[in-house]
Amino acid sequence: MSRDLAHITESFHAIAAKVLGAKDLPVDPWIDRYNGSLADPSGAARYVRYHVDLLDLVGSGDENPIVVDAGCGFGFTMILHALLGARQVRGTEINSDMVSSVRAYLPLLPDDVSSLIELFNGSVTAMPYEDSSVDIVLSVEAISHYLDVDAFIDEAFRVLRPGGVLLIADGNNRLNPVIRRRTYAIWEAVESGPGGQSMYGHVFGAPYVEVRSELMKQHFPALAQDVRAEIARRTAGFTEEQVITAAREHLETGALPNSVYRRRQLAIAPDGTAMERLFSPPGMVHRLERRGFSAKAYGYWGGANGSPVLRAANRVLTALSPLTMPTAPSFRVVARKAAGGRAHDTGAGRAARGDPASGVGEDQTAGGAHRNGADIPRA
Repeated sequence: MSRDLAHITESFHAIAAKVLGAKDLPVDPWIDRYNGSLADPSGAARYVRYHVDLLDLVGSGDENPIVVDAGCGFGFTMILHALLGARQVRGTEINSDMVSSVRAYLPLLPDDVSSLIELFNGSVTAMPYEDSSVDIVLSVEAISHYLDVDAFIDEAFRVLRPGGVLLIADGNNRLNPVIRRRTYAIWEAVESGPGGQSMYGHVFGAPYVEVRSELMKQHFPALAQDVRAEIARRTAGFTEEQVITAAREHLETGALPNSVYRRRQLAIAPDGTAMERLFSPPGMVHRLERRGFSAKAYGYWGGANGSPVLRAANRVLTALSPLTMPTAPSFRVVARKAAGGRAHDTGAGRAARGDPASGVGEDQTAGGAHRNGADIPRA
């Protein structure tokens, strides 16, 4: 891919500043919280370095790849990859407000950039792409929000050509005890509240337990408030459809569900997105290899801010990742589909065994964007 980074950074900043500074554009206001720093030249430069460093882990490859951004959010990674030389960038995003925002600003982009971008509003587990048709699948600060991680891995394997690469970058390193403690606190806050609080860079709206109660009020207005509250308390981790089913069964039979939130339980939003799922990077490697990839995990300590000292330290620590991973704030995984590769453990096989599609604990199978954090990569 093209690496005239000074020119690319300048172009990327100009586009981001134009989009973020546009008046009366019908975009979701969260675009500024997620990506507002890109309007600043230093923020844009940091974003470019972060993604170029990630691509450097792949090594040599197709100079003009077809790239899929799985969980593309507000689309700025797609813009960058178009500038870096991708011949097509396909974004998949389950959040319809984010997709409509990208579609609203696409006319502001240069034609040679917007013409390369293709959007799909839907799940990363069912992407509308042909088998073996893409070169790179990206999951940048996104995989920790997918409801069914294994189904995504299977789908990435399907759409990648032999030799194609799945690139994962995420800040939810379960091996790091500091990250682990913070994430446990976030899970409890987003599930139980109170709403309106901020924690570790997240701003929380209504807690999920209240959202589930409100869902029941909308669908079953005759249901008493105390009953709604009790069913909401007993449906931790349920999706909207499951909450409605549980309320209906209670009205018909008097039965109550028994999924009460437990400490250190992954919080699942009623819209089906996971809240900052924790991953063991070596566990992720094993998971990918079980499904037909060859994979390697790397810790990431920073350096996208351009500091020579931090970049040098990151190179050393990355080389020692098997030893240093518990200190890494985030991690990266490079997974390559072997030529003639075949998935070893598919979603269909999992279903045939009766294995669950999602779990309540950390680093279990549990797609899309979320509303409680920012997708700007770490420095």
